[in-house]
Amino acid sequence: MNRSFRLNAKVKILSLAALLAVTALVTAPSSSFAQGFGSVPSARQVIVGGVLFLTVRDAWGGLTPEQRATQVQERINEALSQGPIHVHDITVAKVDGDWIVELKGKRLYTADYDTAKLDDTAPQALANQWAAFLQSTLPGLTAPTNRPPSGTAPVSAGAPSL
Repeated sequence: MNRSFRLNAKVKILSLAALLAVTALVTAPSSSFAQGFGSVPSARQVIVGGVLFLTVRDAWGGLTPEQRATQVQERINEALSQGPIHVHDITVAKVDGDWIVELKGKRLYTADYDTAKLDDTAPQALANQWAAFLQSTLPGLTAPTNRPPSGTAPVSAGAPSL
């Protein structure tokens, strides 16, 4: 792998991490469970590289929806700081009775019963849906390429909601 290729990949990942950090600072309140793509991101949304990854609809574990979104954003930022994300880095596990989505072996978010009920499904099925969405989206945003970053990331329909 040549030096230019490695440098370009590092710049792309650092640019994405900077975008995530800025996104985490957004504090506009949300008046609905999910905002459209044309609106200003709310504090309940987690956005990665311009892609809406999830909208937190429910409090859980003593955290408000806004706190949960911030926590997920921080977890994604940490994972991105370790380099590109691969499909096998995103898994589903049952930990202490909770169905969770893991990113690089660490809890990303929890598919709790109340959120699953909002989607008329079970926590395990919901965690699998979320993981499938991440597996189909996140690796493409972080894969090193030989071309310079375009400045825009794909917008994906079907972003999960917590």
